[in-house]
Amino acid sequence: MRIVVTGPVPEPALELLRPRGEVVIGPADPPLPGAAALAALAADADVLFTMPGHPITRAVIAAAPRLRFIATLGTGFDNIDLAAARERGIPVTNAPGIL
Repeated sequence: MRIVVTGPVPEPALELLRPRGEVVIGPADPPLPGAAALAALAADADVLFTMPGHPITRAVIAAAPRLRFIATLGTGFDNIDLAAARERGIPVTNAPGIL
């Protein structure tokens, strides 16, 4: 399983992900990646672990034919096209109470 993390996250989070599959981490340097860069990054993802500022648009979801799950390290889903995920039957989760 390929787990794509759209940006750097704390090491304890990565330690939880690594035993579950190959972890690929997106760029740490600014600017924040746009939808085109995220679509390229997510192209072969089974799981997408994203940051609140990263736009997971319909195009990003469409570019990832193997995508089975989306998680965000935020309390809301503002950056994720929930309708596109729902159409594909992809569960989406967030991190309530993280703040």
